[in-house]
Amino acid sequence: ESNPEKLNNIKLISSETIGKEEIVNEPIKNHQKPQSSLPISSTTTSNEEENKIKKEIEVAIPTAIYYTKSNLSGCKGLVVELVAEKQEDVKYLWSFGDGEFSSEINPTHQYDVSGTYKIELIVQSTLDERILTKSNQESNILVYQDSNIEIVTNKSLDKGLTTVHYRYVGDEVAQVFWNLGNGVSSKNRETATTYKKRGNYKVLLEATSLKGCKSVTEENIFIEEDYNLLAPNAFTPDGDGLNDYFIPEALKAMDCNFTMVIRSRAEGIVFESKSIDRPWDGKSQKTNLDCPEDNYIWIVNLTNSKGEKEQYTGTILIKR
Repeated sequence: ESNPEKLNNIKLISSETIGKEEIVNEPIKNHQKPQSSLPISSTTTSNEEENKIKKEIEVAIPTAIYYTKSNLSGCKGLVVELVAEKQEDVKYLWSFGDGEFSSEINPTHQYDVSGTYKIELIVQSTLDERILTKSNQESNILVYQDSNIEIVTNKSLDKGLTTVHYRYVGDEVAQVFWNLGNGVSSKNRETATTYKKRGNYKVLLEATSLKGCKSVTEENIFIEEDYNLLAPNAFTPDGDGLNDYFIPEALKAMDCNFTMVIRSRAEGIVFESKSIDRPWDGKSQKTNLDCPEDNYIWIVNLTNSKGEKEQYTGTILIKR
């Protein structure tokens, strides 16, 4: 028969001794399932009493030991690999310090926001869920701040051509790379470029910090007008020696191959030239007659000094 006095000589942990949420910081290894040392007679002890005795016998405290397999500091996107000590009959709860958690034994976690984060591990026995162990290790994750810089612009207009000068102010950085939105790039700390087409351009500055972290700063630049090769908007081909011919003025200073076409809305192409010495005199090449007073479309295709093809268009008005 079971004797209550014999049970008093066995070390027991009851629900009053260890609360369900109590954290035990002293690690004890070799966690294993509890084994009852009491012979239990099936004739004198019911199954219910046997289960109660097994639950009250002390369960070994699990350990909360881990190590990291990666750097604890780095740029945004830093991935941390964690490895916990493998044990039987336990479950794991990781806190990564940024509001994210994991129940894996060997998790990985990525940090995408700069700041400092503390890793914590809690290990809980699955044999007696009242027993918890919290790691006493301090693993602080440091994600570096991006470079704090701003783009400064200075826009100027010279002979119809818009030029924008760029520089940056703010943190000291190791290197920079500019993408100026018009196909031009630069690694200089200060740079400039010309814009020949009207429109909005997105300028990107990629800065590499002294810690080796890359960040991108954006600036939008709006160009108000197309560059039209300094072409006038009207001429008077009346033979008085004043403003009798048309050709974009910039072509006279450019040493490049070009083709200029004049189109009439009614007749199509009325004039074509490939030389600055042959400007349009207001006549149709088809008929050699004076073109009527009207607006005409001009198109210039050229190859610049870099071997790149460019096209410019505009309108020219004949006044008679």
